[in-house]
Amino acid sequence: MNSSPLTSFVATSSEDQQPALKIAPSILAGDFANFKHELDRLNQTTCSYIHLDVMDGHFVDNLTFGAPMVKALRPHTDKVFDVHLMMKEPEKYLDEFIAAGSDIISIHREIKGDVIAILQSIRKAGKRASLAINPNTAIDDIEKYFPYVDQILLMSVHPGFSNQNFIPAVLTKGEEVAAKIRTYCRSYDRSRLADAVQAKCIDLEIDGGVNAENIIPILKSGFNVIVAGGYVFKADDLSVPISRLEQAAASLAGLNV
Repeated sequence: MNSSPLTSFVATSSEDQQPALKIAPSILAGDFANFKHELDRLNQTTCSYIHLDVMDGHFVDNLTFGAPMVKALRPHTDKVFDVHLMMKEPEKYLDEFIAAGSDIISIHREIKGDVIAILQSIRKAGKRASLAINPNTAIDDIEKYFPYVDQILLMSVHPGFSNQNFIPAVLTKGEEVAAKIRTYCRSYDRSRLADAVQAKCIDLEIDGGVNAENIIPILKSGFNVIVAGGYVFKADDLSVPISRLEQAAASLAGLNV
C-alpha cells in the first residue's frame, strides 16, 4: 500500500491509513469579546474542530481563558473541542477541562510533570490525548509517547502569541514524525490499548502561521489536522478560507470538493 502522507486526506476504513483532514480554526483569533458569535459563525462552516488555546501566564507569558470558557461554549456546538493547554502544571486543572466538555486535550512535552501519566489520565477520562511539541524541542524520543496519544501537535510558531511568522523547519520535523507514525501504526497491537480512545491511528496536527500560501507544503509533509487562526478569522465569510484549505487537500488527493 502507498504510505504517502497524502493518504491522510482521504477518509477510508483502512487500518493502514491515517485519519482524514480536519480543519481546526483557533477561536482565540476571533473577537475575544464575543466568542459565542464567533462559534455561531464557525457552526456555519465545514470545519471539523474548534481549537481553544489556554495560556496560564507561566508556561507562556500570555494569559487567555480557562475551563469556564470551554464549559460556556460547549452547549453551542457539536464540533470537536481541541483544547491546547499551554500550562506549566496542566495536571492541576485537568479534571476541570475534562468536565467542561473538552474532546481532545493537548499538553506540552516541555513541562516538568509526568507527561505520560497525564496523557494516561486524559484517556482514562474518555478523551483523546495529544502531545504538543515546541519548535525547538527535539523529536528523537517521540516514539515512546505513541502508545499514550491520539494526536501529536507540532508548533510552527513559538507558543504564546498570535500573528507570528511560520517556521519552515517544522515541515522537515513533520515529515519525520509522520514517517514514525506510519511505521508505528502499521505495527502496534491495538488489543493492548483497551483503555484508549480508539482512532484509526495518530493524528498529526500543526499550529501556527498556517495560510493559503503554505498549506500545500504543510499537507505534503504529512499533517492532517490544521489549526488556522488569523487566516480564517480575517475573512468576512469564514467558510471561504476553510474551503480553500479543504480544496488544497482534495487537489493533492485527486478529489473534487
